[in-house]
Amino acid sequence: MPINHSLPFTAILSACLVMTFMPGAVLAEEAATTEKTQLLLSAGEVKELIDAADQSAVILLDVQDRDAFSKAHLPGARWIDVAEWKAAAMADSGDGLTNRQRWIELGSELGLARDGRIVVYGGALPNAARVWWLLKYLGCQHVSLLNGGIDFWQKQDLPVTHKPIDFKTSEFQPTFQKHRLARIDNVKQAVQDGSLFVFDTRSKAEFAAGRVPGAAHLEWVRLLTEDGTFKSAAELRRMFQALNLKPQHTAVTYCRSGGRASVEAFALELAGYENVQNYFCSWQEYSSDAEAPVEK
Repeated sequence: MPINHSLPFTAILSACLVMTFMPGAVLAEEAATTEKTQLLLSAGEVKELIDAADQSAVILLDVQDRDAFSKAHLPGARWIDVAEWKAAAMADSGDGLTNRQRWIELGSELGLARDGRIVVYGGALPNAARVWWLLKYLGCQHVSLLNGGIDFWQKQDLPVTHKPIDFKTSEFQPTFQKHRLARIDNVKQAVQDGSLFVFDTRSKAEFAAGRVPGAAHLEWVRLLTEDGTFKSAAELRRMFQALNLKPQHTAVTYCRSGGRASVEAFALELAGYENVQNYFCSWQEYSSDAEAPVEK
């Protein structure tokens, strides 16, 4: 570490001690900051992207219902039918997640490209996170969430419009990132051998009524501040660490049908965890399997 001779010796000594005895903490914080920049964008950062769209193209995907979108959305945003995307994923007992032709159709009609810059937002965070996760699973490289969604955007008095935009379709080619997806067989095996760290993101009442044996409970709303934005990466990391999640663990999230689980998967990545999977078919599938063990 180069020494700044204008600093007092005690300040230099303190800096050296921090670097010597806490390298992991420093690196973790730096990694979280970098990851936050990639995954989570403030309203101001999204406004900058919109203003610079002629230099750096950005696709904004709005997950509000159609009526809400027609009344107010971010300038240049494209409406995405979340129900249609969810149905495509859940089709054929979850095999829809590997239906290449269907995802070519859905991505192409929105004009998507795997290397494009995409920002997802809306009023309901589980819907936005669901789309974020699906895009990452389909191989899109640069996908972010707008922190706080359109509600927080409007609280900042940033511009909205009711006018739709014209955009070109594309020839979207998905590349399934199967390491991001957990299937029911993976979860059932984890119950037997503890090979996965399973998070139940549902409410306390749902958790009490029946859950995957051994699952840790962390309801998705606890990941947010009172204004609906995500807690800091450091705060999130402390929450996961308090449940004994280690960096070497593979974390699996589930809810009822993938949305709330996607919020928690996002938060885990925001906190710097690398091995994160979403059991997208979740309790809806698991509870219907007579051979899947349930704990109460």
